[in-house]
Amino acid sequence: MPKGISFEDALARVIATTDPSDVDTLEQVQDAFEQLEAVGAAGVRSALQQFRLRQDDAPIEPGVHLLNAHTGKGQQFDWVFIPGLEERHLPDRRSSSGAALAEEERVLLVMLSRAKHGVVVTYAQTLSGMYGPYASKPSRWLSGLAATATMNWEQLEAHLNELYPKQEAAK
Repeated sequence: MPKGISFEDALARVIATTDPSDVDTLEQVQDAFEQLEAVGAAGVRSALQQFRLRQDDAPIEPGVHLLNAHTGKGQQFDWVFIPGLEERHLPDRRSSSGAALAEEERVLLVMLSRAKHGVVVTYAQTLSGMYGPYASKPSRWLSGLAATATMNWEQLEAHLNELYPKQEAAK
């Protein structure tokens, strides 16, 4: 985008390059520009500056970070939550054998290795699809993870209480 472009002109350029029949994308683009404009920045570039990627060597800020498997590479977190460990999701339905399946497993191992204290993995028993709900199948890797789990629920609760002691109520 040219320097100093207005929100209105930038929005028009983006919409011009979007398929007019893709109503969902057009709506999302419109919403995104409304949110950028609400920041109160002078222009598009200055509004986008707040979303710049952090440097890899910058410390991880406290809080919850929502990342895909690849953006967490090289970082460490107290806890890692991996939702959706179902067949057709992880591993992806398009990665059923060979190098693609091996890559999916490698990415899962990278996600697992980002945790300092622990990992919480979930899977759904039922998912919603184009034709309604259907039973899902746990990922082929779930049983291996469960077999190597080092804590039961009571141990996990005790560990969390040790890490994050409850504050006494103010007197």
